[in-house]
Amino acid sequence: MFACSSDNQKVEGEVKDENGKALQEVMVQVMGTDLYTYTNADGYFAINTKSRGNELIFNLEGYKLGRYDVKEDELMQVSLEALPPKMEVEAKVEQDSISY
Repeated sequence: MFACSSDNQKVEGEVKDENGKALQEVMVQVMGTDLYTYTNADGYFAINTKSRGNELIFNLEGYKLGRYDVKEDELMQVSLEALPPKMEVEAKVEQDSISY
């Protein structure tokens, strides 16, 4: 699931909902590239980026799209906010139209 090259740096983190529950199968993508992975059952991910200044996009149906800058050599702690039920369809249309 990783797309990487030899000059990349590994970034690791956890993705949870606003209540602290681990989120599985969240797509984690390096903005502007084809580098991506998914979180495991514990919400953990590891992905390679070209630099620490990259932005990561976190995408899971039923949750607001998350964007976080890669800054430190520490475990990223990401929290995604659930969408209200009526907004899920609107967000899906918005996410489908975003160019990564």
